[in-house]
Formats: sequence, structure tokens, C-alpha cells
Amino acid sequence: MTFASLGNQLKNTLNQRFTPREIHSIHYRFLESVCNVSIAEIIANPKRPLSASEAAQIIALETKLLEGVPLQYALGNTLFYGLKLKCSPAALIPRPETEELVAWVLSNSVLSEEMVIDIGTGTGCIALSLKANRNQWKVTAMDVSKEALVLAQENAEAHSLEIDWQHGDICQRSNSIAEPQYSIVVSNPPYITEQEALEMDKNVLDFEPHLALFVPNKNPLLFYIHIMDWALINMKDKGWLYFEINPIYVEEIMAAYKERGFTNIEVRKDLQGKYRMIKGQIVFLSSES
Repeated sequence: MTFASLGNQLKNTLNQRFTPREIHSIHYRFLESVCNVSIAEIIANPKRPLSASEAAQIIALETKLLEGVPLQYALGNTLFYGLKLKCSPAALIPRPETEELVAWVLSNSVLSEEMVIDIGTGTGCIALSLKANRNQWKVTAMDVSKEALVLAQENAEAHSLEIDWQHGDICQRSNSIAEPQYSIVVSNPPYITEQEALEMDKNVLDFEPHLALFVPNKNPLLFYIHIMDWALINMKDKGWLYFEINPIYVEEIMAAYKERGFTNIEVRKDLQGKYRMIKGQIVFLSSES
């Protein structure tokens, strides 16, 4: 089997589950991962044969995809904002929409030093991308899942990035602190209601952690509210709070920002045209008359 003939084989074996465009991408991802070659090398050497070991690994990956395992979990990694990150069912697979949130945070701050916390860090994708692009920033990352934190720490070590990792449940965190410290709070919290789960792909439901995905139907803003209230106590004056959001609840989330005194509130759409992210600034009133 050669690089080129593998592409034809994948078209035959995966065509019931994936589109031709997806299979084309899978072809390259398989070869990059198994053969440790670049896309340029794959294109330049279509007749390059696969070894018996490489072919066996490819077959094992095909089998996983046919069983419904997401590509990122099958490969054990994904690319996010230029970083190759280890992926496992311990944490949600990083999405392109979250890359847009990272880009927004980076573009909104020109300061060389910021105190940042990423709440619900998962793979560490947000925290690590911010740190990789703003090395002087002090970045903290929190998650309720110890397994996710282990994964995130492995990703940090792979890229030699220093993050302050915290294990904790934001819903149980005390709202009191000696001195406000964070200038940026960012989160991609669970925001899919249980009702919406009925319309989701089976491979997401079967393999990705429900802890990182779902909120009760009766309390869709659960994590937004807890994080907002915590942020009000723990943020510095003129600090920014960023969220990735469920487009269905954009008006309710904006109202919650306003009720808590946030200003300069802005909502942005993702590349699919859906309201996907929001930011707001807290400006404390001066005690001077």
C-alpha cells in the first residue's frame, strides 16, 4: 500500500460515515500521525510505500473511526491555535470556535503583563494558547476534573509552558478573596442543555465527557452565573470577562452581564455566523467624591 492507494482505500471503507472532504482530511491526518510526515511530503511522494507496521496502525485507526470514535481521540491529538495537543476522553475535544475566542482575547489586550484565569480548562487549550502567545502573562487554569488536569499538564510539559493549575469546582468556590487579582477571566463552560443532547451526534454523546458538555434544562446559565459572581470578587478594576456561549441564550447572558454591572459588553459571531462569544468589562466606581 502506498500513500496514494491509501486514499482510495479510505474512500471505500469510510464513505458511509464521512463526506469525501472529511475523508481527504483523514487521509492526511493518518499519514502525518503514523508516518511522521508533512502534507508536503505526502503530496511529493504519492508512491511511497507503507511498512507493515504503518499499515497495521492505519487499519487500527480505521477501525476506531468505524466504531464511532472521534478522529482526535483515535489519533490521540489535535491541533489548536498552532499547538499540537494531546486528546483523550478525559476532556472535551477543542473546537475551532474556541480558537476564535482565544484570538479575541489576544487582540483585545496589548499589555505585556496580565493575570489570567481559564475556568474549565479541559485539555488546557485556552490557557496554553494564551501563554504561548503572551509568555509574560501569568496564567492560571482550573478544572473540576482531575483527569482533565493531568491531560492539560501533559500538554503544558510538551510545550514547556508554565501554568498555575488548580483543581476545583467553580460552583463551590467561595466568592471572598483577600485581594482581587485577575485582569482577564475566560471560560468555555458546559452550555448544552440536556434537551439539545437529543439532536447531537452519537460519537459526541458516546465518547466526549458529559461533565464538560451539559447543563440542566431548567438552569442553562448555571455556570455563566457562578463564574460571573466569582469574577466580580476576584477581578481587578477594568478587568475583562470572556465566555464561549450557547447562541440560544445570548440575550439572557447579556442581561446577566448587565445586571451585575458589567459594561462595554460585546457579542461576536463565529465563522458559522452564530453568536458564540461574549465579553464584558467591570469598572468599579471610584470611592472619591
